Amino acid sequence: MFINRHQELAALERMFQSEVAEFFVLYDRRRIGKTELLLQFCKEKRSIYFLASQLKERDHLRQLTEIARQTLNDPLLQSLVFDDWESALIYFAQQAQ
Repeated sequence: MFINRHQELAALERMFQSEVAEFFVLYDRRRIGKTELLLQFCKEKRSIYFLASQLKERDHLRQLTEIARQTLNDPLLQSLVFDDWESALIYFAQQAQ
Protein backbone atom coordinates (compact mmCIF):
# COMPACT_ATOMS: atom_id res chain seq x y z
CA MET A 1 0.00 0.00 0.00
CA PHE A 2 1.27 3.47 -0.92
CA ILE A 3 0.66 5.90 1.93
CA ASN A 4 1.84 9.45 2.56
CA ARG A 5 4.90 9.62 0.26
CA HIS A 6 3.33 11.93 -2.32
CA GLN A 7 5.83 14.78 -1.83
CA GLU A 8 8.76 12.44 -2.40
CA LEU A 9 7.03 10.93 -5.44
CA ALA A 10 6.44 14.41 -6.85
CA ALA A 11 10.12 15.28 -6.31
CA LEU A 12 11.19 12.13 -8.16
CA GLU A 13 8.81 12.98 -11.01
CA ARG A 14 10.22 16.52 -11.27
CA MET A 15 13.77 15.18 -11.46
CA PHE A 16 12.71 12.58 -14.01
CA GLN A 17 11.16 15.25 -16.25
CA SER A 18 14.17 17.55 -15.91
CA GLU A 19 16.70 17.87 -18.71
CA VAL A 20 19.49 17.87 -16.12
CA ALA A 21 21.15 14.67 -14.89
CA GLU A 22 20.69 14.37 -11.14
CA PHE A 23 21.69 12.03 -8.35
CA PHE A 24 19.03 11.11 -5.81
CA VAL A 25 19.69 9.36 -2.51
CA LEU A 26 16.74 7.82 -0.71
CA TYR A 27 17.27 6.94 2.91
CA ASP A 28 15.09 6.74 5.99
CA ARG A 29 14.22 4.43 8.84
CA ARG A 30 13.31 0.84 8.15
CA ARG A 31 9.84 -0.21 7.04
CA ILE A 32 8.34 3.17 6.21
CA GLY A 33 7.81 2.87 2.45
CA LYS A 34 11.08 3.51 0.62
CA THR A 35 10.75 0.43 -1.57
CA GLU A 36 7.09 1.12 -2.32
CA LEU A 37 7.96 4.73 -3.22
CA LEU A 38 10.49 3.54 -5.79
CA LEU A 39 8.14 0.89 -7.16
CA GLN A 40 5.37 3.48 -7.55
CA PHE A 41 7.79 5.81 -9.30
CA CYS A 42 8.90 3.06 -11.71
CA LYS A 43 5.35 2.16 -12.75
CA GLU A 44 4.69 2.82 -16.44
CA LYS A 45 8.28 3.97 -17.01
CA ARG A 46 11.09 2.26 -18.83
CA SER A 47 12.95 1.27 -15.71
CA ILE A 48 14.88 -1.43 -13.91
CA TYR A 49 14.42 -1.97 -10.21
CA PHE A 50 17.37 -3.73 -8.62
CA LEU A 51 17.67 -4.35 -4.88
CA ALA A 52 21.17 -5.25 -3.72
CA SER A 53 21.72 -7.55 -0.80
CA GLN A 54 24.74 -9.00 0.92
CA LEU A 55 26.20 -10.87 -2.02
CA LYS A 56 29.51 -10.74 -3.78
CA GLU A 57 29.94 -8.05 -6.43
CA ARG A 58 30.08 -10.66 -9.21
CA ASP A 59 26.72 -12.12 -8.08
CA HIS A 60 25.09 -8.68 -7.95
CA LEU A 61 26.31 -7.90 -11.45
CA ARG A 62 24.99 -11.24 -12.68
CA GLN A 63 21.57 -10.55 -11.10
CA LEU A 64 21.47 -7.04 -12.56
CA THR A 65 22.31 -8.38 -16.00
CA GLU A 66 19.50 -10.94 -15.77
CA ILE A 67 16.96 -8.30 -14.71
CA ALA A 68 18.10 -6.10 -17.60
CA ARG A 69 17.72 -9.01 -20.04
CA GLN A 70 14.14 -9.54 -18.87
CA THR A 71 13.29 -5.83 -19.01
CA LEU A 72 15.12 -4.34 -21.99
CA ASN A 73 14.74 -5.42 -25.58
CA ASP A 74 18.46 -5.39 -26.36
CA PRO A 75 19.97 -8.42 -28.15
CA LEU A 76 23.40 -7.31 -26.94
CA LEU A 77 22.41 -8.24 -23.38
CA GLN A 78 22.09 -11.91 -24.35
CA SER A 79 25.86 -12.20 -24.57
CA LEU A 80 26.94 -9.25 -22.42
CA VAL A 81 28.46 -9.78 -18.98
CA PHE A 82 29.27 -6.78 -16.81
CA ASP A 83 32.71 -7.20 -15.26
CA ASP A 84 32.38 -4.24 -12.90
CA TRP A 85 29.93 -1.54 -11.81
CA GLU A 86 31.53 1.07 -14.03
CA SER A 87 30.81 -0.90 -17.20
CA ALA A 88 27.26 -1.63 -16.03
CA LEU A 89 26.55 2.03 -15.27
CA ILE A 90 28.06 3.16 -18.57
CA TYR A 91 25.78 0.71 -20.41
CA PHE A 92 22.67 1.94 -18.56
CA ALA A 93 23.63 5.60 -19.07
CA GLN A 94 23.88 4.96 -22.81
CA GLN A 95 20.50 3.21 -22.78
CA ALA A 96 18.92 6.16 -20.97
CA GLN A 97 19.80 8.61 -23.75
